[in-house]
This record gives sequence, structure tokens and C-alpha cells, in this order.
Amino acid sequence: MRIQLSDAIHADDLARFLARSGCIVERVADDELEASMLGSFRHDRLRLELDLLLRAWESTRTAASARILD
Repeated sequence: MRIQLSDAIHADDLARFLARSGCIVERVADDELEASMLGSFRHDRLRLELDLLLRAWESTRTAASARILD
């Protein structure tokens, strides 16, 4: 799933956070990551899990935000 960040400066930090959480992450643009979660869950469940990870990451950063692109 493609993730867009509010500021490209946070891309490496988010990539490391997601990788530690069991995701395979690739940087595809300055402010975008492609994340794949390992598991055999349905797409909607994977999207929800990724969204929860993004909110957890944002909660510890004051000026960072990220969203899943459809």
C-alpha cells in the first residue's frame, strides 16, 4: 500500500518504524513509501492494521503525518 507523508524529512523514520513492525517498505518518492504487511489477512484488515501503525507512529511525532493513498 502506498503511503504519503506530510513532509519527506520523516520518510526514513517511518520506514524504520514500519520495518520493525513487520512490514516490507520501499521508498518510491521523496514523500511516499510502499509498504507490504506480511500475513494472510484480507486487504481491508491489512489496511486497518497499517492505518493503526501510522497513527501510533504519528502519536510520538509532533509535526509528522501520513496517509494511505487509495
